[in-house]
Amino acid sequence: MIDLDAAYGVRRWVGERLGSLVKSKAIQEPTTAEIWDQVSPLLDRGLTIYDKKESASTPDFTLNPLKDSRNSCRKDLEQILDKLLDVLGLCGASEYRDRIRVLQMENAASMKRIGDDRQQLLSAPPEKSLNAIEGIWMRSREGLQEQIDIETNVIANRSQQIENSKLGFHEHLKEIDLDVSPQTANSFLLPIEDDIVSMAAVISNIKHLTVELEHLLAERREELGEAMRYYGVYVLLVLALDRLEKQFVKKIDDEFLLRLKKLSREARQIIADARDQISKGGPEQILLANIETNNRTIGGCQMFANILESQRQTILDRNCETQRVFGAAVNTYRTVRIAADVRKVIGECQMAFKALRELSLPQLRTFQNIQMNDELQRLAERLADKGVSDGLVS
Repeated sequence: MIDLDAAYGVRRWVGERLGSLVKSKAIQEPTTAEIWDQVSPLLDRGLTIYDKKESASTPDFTLNPLKDSRNSCRKDLEQILDKLLDVLGLCGASEYRDRIRVLQMENAASMKRIGDDRQQLLSAPPEKSLNAIEGIWMRSREGLQEQIDIETNVIANRSQQIENSKLGFHEHLKEIDLDVSPQTANSFLLPIEDDIVSMAAVISNIKHLTVELEHLLAERREELGEAMRYYGVYVLLVLALDRLEKQFVKKIDDEFLLRLKKLSREARQIIADARDQISKGGPEQILLANIETNNRTIGGCQMFANILESQRQTILDRNCETQRVFGAAVNTYRTVRIAADVRKVIGECQMAFKALRELSLPQLRTFQNIQMNDELQRLAERLADKGVSDGLVS
């Protein structure tokens, strides 16, 4: 009888499955320095685009593809803000969330393989009934059961990793100021809550960055160049948060609430169809159970829609505060820019005045009337020559 391990590659298959179960390294929260290294070039470029967009010399639109307009600057700035949000949204909790989802998808794939193997098990021949040739291409009942047992153990190990990762996820939520119960923390693993975790991470990272920048600004005694960069950076950070909040509200309106309404509408249609079938003598017990299930589905959709509406309103209220902060930030940034421009003008005037004050006229040269003296000298010489000639003649 052929070695089934060799025939089916069981050892290699087991190694591939167990390879993904190697203990993962503990996930660390990104440091403020690591975040700053990534966002700093984005902020510098974004601030340049923002200044150009707000400049009075920049036209609203232009047909010249080589010339910037406020519209093109707005689009470029939106791209910068999206990249900025990707970096600011980095946190340990999101890494744990991604790890959990990968493990869950792997478990789902394993469950499907188990289901397929169990179907084959119904008609698979016993191992002893297979000859050497059949053993190469045909899977035996014992071989299938062995693979089912291995896959089941792999699922159990992954499930333990998922539970451990959920503990890590809960702990790292605290790092971004989401101190919630483990049950509530599990709800943040739902796709709809991804933006909540990202938003909390963005706010947390913005806080850490601004604290560091404030310390730097204080050390430089609000040197105007540093102050202008600080307040400009703050404007962009608030603008990024504003964009994230509006995207969250739009996602609820345009995606999740519409999907829930569609599901509720479909459940009502199924209920109407079931009642119609009952009226025509259909199996009442089964159809009544379907009606009850769909009523629960409708209730669940409504409950979740209410939760989403509440979250939506909370973010809208916070966005109003974000708008107020943004207005103050822009006003302060413009104030610092004017102060810097005034200082620049004063400095240039002082330099010009100093240069003017150091100017001195050259000493006035005494007019010696050289040409006139030369002419008089020549005239005197001619007169002298004439007098000599006259004396000789007389």
